[in-house]
Amino acid sequence: MNKTIEQLIENLDTIPFLFVGSGLSRRYYNLPDWIGLLKVMVDKLNKDSFAFRSYEDRASFESNPYGINPKIASLIEEDFNKEWFQNPAIRNLDEIYLEKVEKGCSPFKAEMSYYLKQKSVLHSNLKDEVTLLNNIAKKSIAGIITTNYDLFFETYLSEYKVYIGQQALLFSQLQGIAEVYKIHGSLNDPQSIVINEKDYKEFVSTHLITPRKFQVL
Repeated sequence: MNKTIEQLIENLDTIPFLFVGSGLSRRYYNLPDWIGLLKVMVDKLNKDSFAFRSYEDRASFESNPYGINPKIASLIEEDFNKEWFQNPAIRNLDEIYLEKVEKGCSPFKAEMSYYLKQKSVLHSNLKDEVTLLNNIAKKSIAGIITTNYDLFFETYLSEYKVYIGQQALLFSQLQGIAEVYKIHGSLNDPQSIVINEKDYKEFVSTHLITPRKFQVL
């Protein structure tokens, strides 16, 4: 399989960009998918086994132009932030993330980011795969576009420059090589994370990436 990937890259006319989704985070870090992450956040707020189902039910009766998941996230975030400010018992942040909340970051996004950062531990039996990816990337991958929030690429492709959010694409001097575009935000900047309705509305209205710009594997 590894040889097949190398041959595929060698036969391309241009150096490719990779588009990476949550499958990578689940494989190497065992992080939850979108719904799984929302369930984790609900559990921090309410231990009732039907708590998440109640949000699904509420969302189904409301308009959700950007999909039901962003609507669910918006409903959870509203309740979570209210409880977080009123109840210190549910706070789990370190000083760095607490400071981010003090500066205006959503507690929901800060707690979610802190949780994912703490859980981002590479499976020991997959270290060889990550080494192989790093070796291939150095000579054969121009860049990576990802919707993932975690710090996998910052950790294991340290030679690549990371851009967070679409504003970075608009206002930064891009080189088109050895770059990672985190279009849905990053754990290092929780407020940049795209997860609720407001985030998706802004994301769609400032959508900068068009298919013709990148060759995606």
